[in-house]
Amino acid sequence: MNCDYSGQTKGLCGTFSENQKDDFITPDGDIEPAAIAFANKWKTNEYCIDEPENEPKHPCELNPERRATAEEHCSKIHSDIFSGTYNIFIISKEF
Repeated sequence: MNCDYSGQTKGLCGTFSENQKDDFITPDGDIEPAAIAFANKWKTNEYCIDEPENEPKHPCELNPERRATAEEHCSKIHSDIFSGTYNIFIISKEF
């Protein structure tokens, strides 16, 4: 996103203020502690039901037998093959 929008966004894209603590601000100005509760506050259709607020487990916790294969595949994202894309995408070290 262009730096001209710094601090001028809100909603599902966050605030773009480089402060993660204010990214989950709801339309009412509250700060939700979890992503699902935050997303439920931004629904635009009154007929949509709220998603359960318990956070889903990490895929590696749900399928521990697949962890090694997943880590092998994800390691390719962090390899030199994609080194030129680091300015385009932010790659999380979590995966």
